[in-house]
Amino acid sequence: MATVFFLSPAEQELILASVVSQPAKNFFSLATQPPITVRLISGGGSDRRFFRVIKEGESMILMVSPPGDRDFAFYLETGELLRSLKIGVPEFYQVIRNEEAIFMEDLGEESLYSRIKSGIRESELIFWYQKVLEVLVEIQLEGAKRCLAYPLLRERVFDYATLRWETNYFRENFLERFCGILIPDKFGLDKEFAALAEKVAAEPLYFIHRDFQSQNLMIKDEQIRIIDFQGARRGLLQYDLASILKDAYVVLSDETRNKLLEFYLEKLKEKGVVISDQEHFCEMFVLAGLQRNMQA
Repeated sequence: MATVFFLSPAEQELILASVVSQPAKNFFSLATQPPITVRLISGGGSDRRFFRVIKEGESMILMVSPPGDRDFAFYLETGELLRSLKIGVPEFYQVIRNEEAIFMEDLGEESLYSRIKSGIRESELIFWYQKVLEVLVEIQLEGAKRCLAYPLLRERVFDYATLRWETNYFRENFLERFCGILIPDKFGLDKEFAALAEKVAAEPLYFIHRDFQSQNLMIKDEQIRIIDFQGARRGLLQYDLASILKDAYVVLSDETRNKLLEFYLEKLKEKGVVISDQEHFCEMFVLAGLQRNMQA
């Protein structure tokens, strides 16, 4: 059960004004009655900021987007879509569109990543990953049907241009700038990246989260909850599957990954999606993982 919205309109306005007017400050103690504390908890990989707001032992999250954030509208629409599918995204208590901010449910601090890193048995790891894959199948298949009714998401596709933007960014910013690698044959490398993008973009379209990894999967009340879904779009099945099974943060053994792949394919089959060419499916799983890990 989500926390009830416990802030008055005046308190909302005061909190939002405080964090917007002092963006470098990461902690506020507001002299209200009762007092309210506001603490920066994450800046993530973008300019979006997340604060935990606490009043009388109750908490919620305030997300503040930078001005003109193109993903803000996608975040709202994706949240609405996933909530309609009974997927465990945070409840939105109050949306302040002119400030591109949302007061939302606090899902706590335990992610799938932190649960695994705390030390769990193999059987428990398999249990949690199977729960995650059940949620993923629901997002991919039911989301693909439902997203066509959402104007922004209907037009947002993981297409060739987006895939090439990712690999160009990887080459320029990671290989050349960060690693300092001098690439002797940029034309040849770009040709390989173009071939990769063509294959990935040619696959049937489902609905994907696009950053479906262990740090974006929270555990609250022993249920899987999902955050950071502003990049969601239509794309190939194997992309999110590779994101979680070839996660940069949690390395699975080949044996475990293969067990989970079999479980995933069985769940697809139960939903009426039969993968007749498993060799092609596995090839695209490898290619999607390559594309994904260049983006991550």
